[in-house]
Amino acid sequence: MTFHTCCGPMPCHHGAGPEVRQLAADAETLAMVLPVFGRAVATTIGPHALISETGSYAAAELAGQPSRPGTGSRIGLRLAAGRGERLFYIPADPARRRPATLHLIDPLGRIAHRTELAAPEDILMLSSMLPELDPGVPDPIAPEEDPPRVLSLPAIRQARAQWWFCSACRHQDDFLLDGGGQRRDCLPHLGATAARRVEPGILPSLLEHLSHRGLPFTRTVARLGCMHAMSEVVEETAQDGRMTVLRSGSGLMAIDLSAVRQCWLTRWGHGVNGLVMLELYDAKGRCIGYFGADTRNGLATRQEWDRLATGLA
Repeated sequence: MTFHTCCGPMPCHHGAGPEVRQLAADAETLAMVLPVFGRAVATTIGPHALISETGSYAAAELAGQPSRPGTGSRIGLRLAAGRGERLFYIPADPARRRPATLHLIDPLGRIAHRTELAAPEDILMLSSMLPELDPGVPDPIAPEEDPPRVLSLPAIRQARAQWWFCSACRHQDDFLLDGGGQRRDCLPHLGATAARRVEPGILPSLLEHLSHRGLPFTRTVARLGCMHAMSEVVEETAQDGRMTVLRSGSGLMAIDLSAVRQCWLTRWGHGVNGLVMLELYDAKGRCIGYFGADTRNGLATRQEWDRLATGLA
């Protein structure tokens, strides 16, 4: 199996291929629609990583909303709405055994999340919603490059003042609203207690160790406007070309560890509300994803993750 972790704009189909339709919907509409489906294949595609799960969706969180501690066995997304994202629909093609798909396109014209629906009842449910979501004439997509970042001194001052006191949702929205670039720029200025660099070369052995120990931990893929987290025990790690594949009961994470240029161990919050994370960034300063404790499995599991992560050289 080959994994593709960077997707361009929606393809244009010619001839007998399925019709691509832009919908009059944004990420907030998608957040309302997804939980009605009984079974889907959900894939979030970030720079150099993806997460793909099969199951039903939990109610998606939106930027600015409080962060929930976990979604159980359901698929968990956090989305940013009203920032130029678009939603596209491709109908099922039974002759080619292709499911119906919804594609969330980020403001730069790249696929951020894909929902595949194969069950007849889910396809029928989606079809019943389409008349309300048809915009008529679709807007053209003009793919853009990542905008250049400028080091913001006010942002650094704000991060230093508020780092320990921000809620979980504020930290998550650092990744969601701009891909994590401004956050990464601030990390070197927060002090070693809050953020320190870790050698990326430790990641393969760390992931193998977590798999062998059976310690549940959270894997998150971050893309501008969309985050996808899963927290099951990793049952198997394997290599597929450059991709390291972490398989669990309901899905997988695939990540190109060779693309990780910086790995930061971050700590924020206090007491039971504090979290320790490993944040991964590429050569452009974009967040590839991050690893953290599985907060659903009690204090002992969380403390074990914290001890393991903080012990990394």
